Amino acid sequence: MSSIFVQISSFQDRELPLTILDCMSKSSGKHTISFGVFNCYFKEDKISIPDMPNIKFEEAIAPDKIGVGIGRFIANSFYSGEDYYFQIDSHSRFEENWDEHLISDYIYYKEAGLNPILTTYPAVYLYEGGQVKYLPNDDTPYIGYPNTPEAQAQFLKDKILPQASMHNKEGNIFTKGVSGAQIFGPGDLHLIEPNKKILHWGEETLYSVRFYTHGYDLLIPRKNNIYHLYYNSDNEDMSMRKLPGNYFKKEVEDLLVDSLAELARIVGNNIVGYQALGDKRTLDEYERYANINFKTGRIG
Repeated sequence: MSSIFVQISSFQDRELPLTILDCMSKSSGKHTISFGVFNCYFKEDKISIPDMPNIKFEEAIAPDKIGVGIGRFIANSFYSGEDYYFQIDSHSRFEENWDEHLISDYIYYKEAGLNPILTTYPAVYLYEGGQVKYLPNDDTPYIGYPNTPEAQAQFLKDKILPQASMHNKEGNIFTKGVSGAQIFGPGDLHLIEPNKKILHWGEETLYSVRFYTHGYDLLIPRKNNIYHLYYNSDNEDMSMRKLPGNYFKKEVEDLLVDSLAELARIVGNNIVGYQALGDKRTLDEYERYANINFKTGRIG
């Protein structure tokens, strides 16, 4: 039996308790599942966390501690020696035996001589008539790719590499970028603490560079294991969650300035150390691997 630490950061998300319960109920029962959760909610509309002994959590009333970076940093602090580490979003659903599949894939890549982090964009679920509906998929994981030419301008301006997603039809095993909604790897990932200054934009870019320079290989699971409730900008109620920028505009604008400055500081100055790059590979090696250049904004 192995143990898995599940890290979740949530902002006013009605899906949070359902995500936790679905994660548990769809697991194989062969492994110990523990949760580290940060739950930020509106004072007048508290989101309650299931009363379970395997959940450790911290809560805050918005706008205190808004931002995915600080939320994930706090959730990460509850790690307590588990074999595996699993970052997900607070609006997720799972395939049956997801834990068995991910551990099997991790071992498969490890035995091939790689140092795996398994990451992919989740498939889609949504609500229809009050019921969860899983959109048809062929079980092929999604891979992220730069959405050029729009990505080129933002990459040059903000150092953020925006990613779209598509089915991995080519049989690739490597991916250039991390999906923040699904990161699975060894327990040691908790040592690469989420950067507290990152608001949300730039999280995946910074994770990609940090994991790679810490010596990890960015790999794609062999099948889809997780579903995600993507935000519906036309109907927030259907998204089951709020976005902080819609309610705390000034606070979010200030945090975004600091967040983009932090990302630019790290990749612009090749900063190695706490909450920054690792020393197992160089930033230049990542740029060659991903065929990009942070200074010129080039996307290959």
